[in-house]
Amino acid sequence: MVDKRIKQTRKKQQSITEKPTLAFDMWRFYLLWFTVFLCFVVLVTRAFYVQVVNKDFLQNKANANILRTEQLKAMRGVISDRHGVPLAISTPIMNVVIDPRDYFEAKKQYEEISEKIKKEPENARRLRRELPDKNLNLDELADIVGMDRASLKKMMNDRPRSRYLVLKKEVPPQQT
Repeated sequence: MVDKRIKQTRKKQQSITEKPTLAFDMWRFYLLWFTVFLCFVVLVTRAFYVQVVNKDFLQNKANANILRTEQLKAMRGVISDRHGVPLAISTPIMNVVIDPRDYFEAKKQYEEISEKIKKEPENARRLRRELPDKNLNLDELADIVGMDRASLKKMMNDRPRSRYLVLKKEVPPQQT
């Protein structure tokens, strides 16, 4: 029976593993610190690249998102002498412009809906509501602005994708 107990205690001693010591886990400790150090080096390198090497590109990109320059025409006040008589009066002026792309899109839409009305006269009322609410008569516009009709049509056809075409400059607001 004593032999049996000795065998059992030997089996228990063999089955019990030793607890890991600090020396046994040292490689894990070094691996963890190496990983942390590597991440730190990557972050510092990236910060250096962004702030020193690639500074101008990123600064210009940020300024493009934030800053914009617009020229605003300021209205001047009346300049008068000491008796209150006006010496100089500034008058507001405007430019008469047209958007050729918008004009041609509206004209195309008008022609398409006109064709549908011819094909489907029973839906004419509904289709007329879809017509663009714009005056598409360039001859009338040329007469109002004081331009030659042919030159206005030529200007429009030369720049069909333009978004801004000046027809007349420095027009008082009462005439526009």
